[in-house]
Amino acid sequence: KEILENQLKIPNSFDFISERAKVYNKSCNEMNELADKSVNCIICSPPYYQMRDYGTGTEQRGLENDIETYIKGLIEDFKDCFRVLSDSGSLWVNINEPVVEKQYCAISHRFVMAMKENGWIFNDEWLWIKPNPQFTQAKRSVRSHEYIFHFVKSKEYYYDKSWLASLSDKSNSISIGTKGKIANLISSMDFRDNIIKERGNNMSVLRKKCKENGFNLTHTAGYPITIPLIAILTSSKVGDKILDIYAGTSTTGEAALATKREYIGYEIKPEFVLASKVRLENYLIDEIGLAA
Repeated sequence: KEILENQLKIPNSFDFISERAKVYNKSCNEMNELADKSVNCIICSPPYYQMRDYGTGTEQRGLENDIETYIKGLIEDFKDCFRVLSDSGSLWVNINEPVVEKQYCAISHRFVMAMKENGWIFNDEWLWIKPNPQFTQAKRSVRSHEYIFHFVKSKEYYYDKSWLASLSDKSNSISIGTKGKIANLISSMDFRDNIIKERGNNMSVLRKKCKENGFNLTHTAGYPITIPLIAILTSSKVGDKILDIYAGTSTTGEAALATKREYIGYEIKPEFVLASKVRLENYLIDEIGLAA
């Protein structure tokens, strides 16, 4: 019902453009709007293999007929990322490992190996520990984590840990050593405690705001804003350009604007671009003339 209602309310194409935030309603295959080495940090979460239909046709990423085609498509998407990312920049990719024909197929790690074969340096791996995993009674454990892979182009990449000195993380949910003189991130981000309030996604408040703006938000997937915040604070500076090639409703964009960076997103579904506008516009009051 909501999807049918949206057909009367959502334009066939919609770009959201302001000085500090731009979300293009197009594929990320050719980012002609971006110059070489003009982006400082890329944070994204591609559609997971055979896990969700976003209603954008049979050729959409994630609905390929086989794993090899899916991974090949991801590698193609990241080729232009290599061009636009600065030599000192970072790429962070959140990807999940689905069960295919009653078994894991190491899709996430096959993706990492394919990225390495295409010139990316595999720098780090985080585990996002989730407080609300999807319960299953299958003959395997309930999967309560997702991967976040950190890639760079050069060994001379920018990396800043100074913000950890002012971090309050008593339960060591994302860091270690904050009580001492030297602090660092740990490879698992454990969100089961109180470091964030969101659970698996952050859509409930945004869904209400979209309704107030006259359309329905059908998007249900999204990572908590803490994930892009950590990546942004660690691998970029104030004023830098942050890119998300699978923008969705621009959680990455909110983290970028909240930390005084610029944001660029690519999203093929106009509904999600419109929702990005709703999410981001309060950060851009001076630019687009909105009342607080």
